[in-house]
Amino acid sequence: MKNIFSYIIIVAFTFSSCIQNEEFVPSPDVLVGSWESESIEIESLSGEGLMSEFTTYLFIGEDKSFYKNYMSGNWELSDNHLILNLNQFFDIQPRTYKVVDFSRNTMTLQIQTTEGEYCCNFEEFESNEMLLVTEKYVRTDP
Repeated sequence: MKNIFSYIIIVAFTFSSCIQNEEFVPSPDVLVGSWESESIEIESLSGEGLMSEFTTYLFIGEDKSFYKNYMSGNWELSDNHLILNLNQFFDIQPRTYKVVDFSRNTMTLQIQTTEGEYCCNFEEFESNEMLLVTEKYVRTDP
């Protein structure tokens, strides 16, 4: 009996460890909607950081179109990465965001990029410095 009990504990521990280590993978339909940034944290890989004062708006359409501030194009979801493919007249590479947290009304995205590729000229960073940008969104549609 003791051996069976030990086996059950080991299996349960292994199973729960696997679940806790899995990354969240959203389904495409749950991302569809209108979103507004609640906060944007920008951190250099060297450790300096700042909270951005600007607001970002993101619309993710059922037809795979997206609008983010002044950019538009098509989106796709690959595992837990939201890929924004910009229209051809934007000379910008696709942006790949990791979906790090999600609920029905909130979503957190992260992207590793340079200041110049991200969009802005922050005095705290050099234009070619690698940054980790965390954008926290709240849903604005019901």
